[in-house]
Amino acid sequence: MGKQSGKKKKQLGGESGDGNAKQSHSPRVYDKDTTVFIAMAQELKDEGNKLFQKRDHEGAMLKV
Repeated sequence: MGKQSGKKKKQLGGESGDGNAKQSHSPRVYDKDTTVFIAMAQELKDEGNKLFQKRDHEGAMLKV
């Protein structure tokens, strides 16, 4: 008598099949400045996450 180690089965008919619910019919259009700022923010976030995972908390805070 132990814990069950199998995967849980999906319920049939439990969901209505809204797999495409996240799709938007109107794509977002950004100007060049916004695109550059988004790219810079993503790079800083990635660098901060790498430093945080290396336990350099002070360096990570300076990046964020």
